[in-house]
Order: sequence, then C-alpha cells, then structure tokens
Amino acid sequence: MLPTDDAGAQGHTLSAQDWSQYKQIIYDLYISQNLPLTTIRERLLDEYSFHASIPQYKRKLKEWRYSKNLKASTCKALGDSLERRGLTGTNAVTEINGVTLSSKRLQRALRRHHIPTLKRKFGLEQRASTPEGISFRGSSVEPTTPFPRIAAIEVPSGVKYTLQLQLSHPMAVLLDDTSPPEIEPPINCLAKTGLSQPRSERPRGSSNDHLAVPAVEFIYLDDSRQPSTAKTRREAAAARLLNYLPLQEPDRVIQDLDILIHQDGSIDLTLLTSNITDLCANNFLNDIHRIRSVECLVLEYLLSAGADPNAPLRDCSFDRETLLQFAVKRENTDLIKLLLRYGADANAPPTQGYRWTALQAASKGGNLELVELLLNYRADVNAPPAETGGRTALQAASGYGNLQVVELLLNHKADVNAPPAERFGRTALQAASEGENIQIVELLLKHEADVNAPPTRWGGLNALQAAAEKGNLTIAQLLLAAGADVGAPMGGLAIQQQSMLQLVSGI
Repeated sequence: MLPTDDAGAQGHTLSAQDWSQYKQIIYDLYISQNLPLTTIRERLLDEYSFHASIPQYKRKLKEWRYSKNLKASTCKALGDSLERRGLTGTNAVTEINGVTLSSKRLQRALRRHHIPTLKRKFGLEQRASTPEGISFRGSSVEPTTPFPRIAAIEVPSGVKYTLQLQLSHPMAVLLDDTSPPEIEPPINCLAKTGLSQPRSERPRGSSNDHLAVPAVEFIYLDDSRQPSTAKTRREAAAARLLNYLPLQEPDRVIQDLDILIHQDGSIDLTLLTSNITDLCANNFLNDIHRIRSVECLVLEYLLSAGADPNAPLRDCSFDRETLLQFAVKRENTDLIKLLLRYGADANAPPTQGYRWTALQAASKGGNLELVELLLNYRADVNAPPAETGGRTALQAASGYGNLQVVELLLNHKADVNAPPAERFGRTALQAASEGENIQIVELLLKHEADVNAPPTRWGGLNALQAAAEKGNLTIAQLLLAAGADVGAPMGGLAIQQQSMLQLVSGI
C-alpha cells in the first residue's frame, strides 16, 4: 500500500536536495503532460523509489509555483495588462512559470473566477486577443527590481515608453521580441501618449497600429442592446472598475478610462468624477498624499476630456455639492487649484444638502491659504448664507475663532453686519460672542459691528445674550461698553431674563 502520511513513506523525511533531483521530472509530468498527482506519485515511487505523500507533493508544488489552475488575482492581472494596451492577434501564448495558456484558456480562467475582461466590464462582447510575439514568461529567480517591467511599445508618434507592470503574480513579465534589449525607465503615460489632448486632436491608429490605448473605432463594437440600457450598464461597470483606483498607479487607471470615454455619448463623465472622488475620499490607505496625487491626475484627465467641474456630485455619499465645494471641505489644495484652472465656479451656491459656498467652507475651516486662493479667483466675500444654519464667510470665521481669516475678509470688504440666515443664523458679532472669541469680538466692534442686531426667530440670541448664556464677563463688558441694550427682546430660544440680570449686576 502506498504511503499517505505527511512525513512520506515509512516515516522518511525528505530534504530539499531529495526534491531538487526530481524537480524537472515532476515538472514534466505535472505541467507538460498534465498528469494527476496520484499518477505522478505512483510513477516516481515505481521508477525511482521516491517516497512522498500527496500532501508533500502539494506543498512542494505550491512552493515551486507549479499551478495549472491560476489564481484569480493572477488571471485578472494578465487579462487586464494585455487588453489595456489594445493588443491584437491570435497565435500568442501566455506563460507563467512554465504554465502555457492560450488566449481561449485565459478567457476560460477569467470566467471561472468570475472576473470580466476589461471590455466585458464595459458591457462589450468583443474581446482583445494577444498579438504575435508577446508572451508572459516566468522564472524561478526573483526579479531584482520591485516590479517586472514592460518593454517599449511603439505608438504612432514614434514615442517609446515603458511602464511598470504591477501584477499580483510577481513572476509575470511582458516581453516584446522587437524591442531593444535595454529597458527605458518608467515615465508618465499621460504626457507621452497624448491622453491629455482634446478628443479631436487624439492620434487615431489603423488596425496595424499597436497602441498603448486603442483608437476609438476599436472600442465599442457590435453592442446590440438598446442605447439607454447599454449606457447605463457601461456607467455601472465603470464605477466598479474604479474600485481599485486608490491601490493602483494613476497611469494604469487613465488608460482604462481612456478606453471607456473615447466614444461620444457612451459614458457620463460626471458620474465617473463622482465615483473617483468618493473612492479617494473614503479609502483606508495611510498615505493620504499619494492618494491625493492619484486623484488629481485622474480627475485632470477627466476634466480635459470634457467633465463639467461645476456639476453636482452624484452619489449617496455626497450632498449634491460641486467638486470644488467638496475639495474645500477636504482641504485638498492641489485639487482646488486644478479645478479653478479648469473653470470651477468659486461662487457656486449652497445646496439643499450642503449649506456652504467654497469660501464659506474655507473660512469656517480656518485655512488661510485656501481663503486667499478663492478670493484671488473672485469668490464673493459677501455671498448670502444658506437659509437654514448657513453663515457668510465672515460669520463662519468669527464663530469658529479664525482670527487671521476674519482680518483677511474684513480687508476684502466683508460686510460686518450682513444679515444672518433665517433659521439658526448669526451675525458675525453674535457668532463671535457665542463662540467666546474675545479678540474677534474686539475686532468686529472696531469695524462698527451692530452690537444690538436682533436675533433670528429660530434659535437666536443677540450678542450680549449669547455672552450671558456662556457666562463670559469679558465679552459682556466689551459689548456693554459698545452700547449693548440690556433690555433687548429675547430670541425664540432665549435664555431666562434672570441670567442676563445676574451677569450684568456683577459688572
């Protein structure tokens, strides 16, 4: 009876040297001849008296990376890397550590793991095939560079470039027999392929061109569904594609997006923009600076392709604010500068779900650099507040204690007595008093803030009442010295009159 224990037959423990002398034989039987493990085990036992159990074989095959059934991550990386470059041909093979896959077998592997090809992600039935002379080859030696590299590929302009191929499978390398032996250093794909050019100026290739990004006419073919259905499905597929955005290099994502949007009317760029913004804002990576650089590069590409920088973001994660308003909320300075260059409206009004203009939000956050930037782009310093709970820029900065921002806004002629929001609003002085910001109260009084401005009907107090509620004697003294009326009527949610009298009587 054949042994089946983990240690091998008759309790033998096999060394690495024992395995190495039969490694090539096992490879030929398992990979080349596609024999099952039980047959391989019996043959080596009969012919070479090599005693090993099935579990030992399995562990060693895993160690050697001899696998006939590729992992889902490997299949996805291989399929995407070929299709992303628009490669064509029927007689190419893919090899991974000696495992040969035809184009059909690779497609079967993708389907087995429920991984759509790039074109199927976009609702397309046409599949890109692998061209002649291109193969994936593996080695038992670990690469000396962090990632395998792709040799230079010709583009119509004659430019050659190299990209790093970041595969889940570390042994996969894309080779091109026609490329020079030396490998060029990785460079920015966007700059070299013309992806940032207007659509009408993009290079368009013939069927013989090997483009890193295929020409428009080769992308959306034979889509038999109704246009509205096809468009909806492509948009949903595009959103799924972006799920890996925070983990990938921007060049790879840009190439995928270029394939997607190079068809007039095929995709909603605003929806893509919303999804990218949402994913980058809610990723779980620690390197926030890297994510923001990825986001800026990809969004710049979408803006250059025609995305509207002033369209409300469309996703359940947003409050229908514009991308600029959302970027200010996140204090993403690089993205804000990018959006302003592409014509984002610095004066987009508050929405029903988001009650701040860009300048109001920046003033609330106290980011002096952003406030200066928005003012330079002619943001309205006196834009009215949202009806419920809104603040002008000066009111927001005063309430949140941002003294430098208050000074800057006043220098830009902010209205110190701008009317508050109808519901739960505050004048600048009321907000500063409520926030117990003594220096701001002094500054506003110097600029002739109305010390007796009445509170709003909904939840309001005048400046002195707010100081009394907080029990801040210093602010109360400043207000009384400026002529505050102790007997002014209370607001809708006023404190008891006795609290005011107790505070004032102590002065």
